[in-house]
Amino acid sequence: MKKGLVYPQEIIVWYILPFLRREISIELKKNGFEQKKIAKIFGVSRAAISQYFSDKRAQSLKVGGDFKAEIEKSSKKIIKDIVRDAKNSSRNVRLCLDSQGSKKKNFSVLDYNKSFESEMQRLVNLPEIKIQMCKMHKGEFGAPEECNICGFGGI
Repeated sequence: MKKGLVYPQEIIVWYILPFLRREISIELKKNGFEQKKIAKIFGVSRAAISQYFSDKRAQSLKVGGDFKAEIEKSSKKIIKDIVRDAKNSSRNVRLCLDSQGSKKKNFSVLDYNKSFESEMQRLVNLPEIKIQMCKMHKGEFGAPEECNICGFGGI
């Protein structure tokens, strides 16, 4: 734990974003994506993705089933956009398009995935994540009870 003042934005960078990357990477792997491809989509190292799967990176947050559904929704959108964008690409990378692994096609993973970025932003802005950030800010990092920076001051 960092000593001194910790801003909510730091909590997002240190805890929330790694948690979201881990959750989305699990969904992508279920859909046949290899760790190397997931790392490329996220713009992180393959080692980081490996650590997500081995629970060495990214603290778990207590989220409900509704939030898990949001993760699945984001993952499906990312996959859909990769497939769409890859059809226009000349590079060829094998991707599994369904979780059973029965239907494989050749597509490319683009170096920059705009869909991943926009879905991460959407997830960060969901009330359930903001509430988790607020709880961490007040609990683990000692923000005063009257703090209301996130708009969830009553937590």
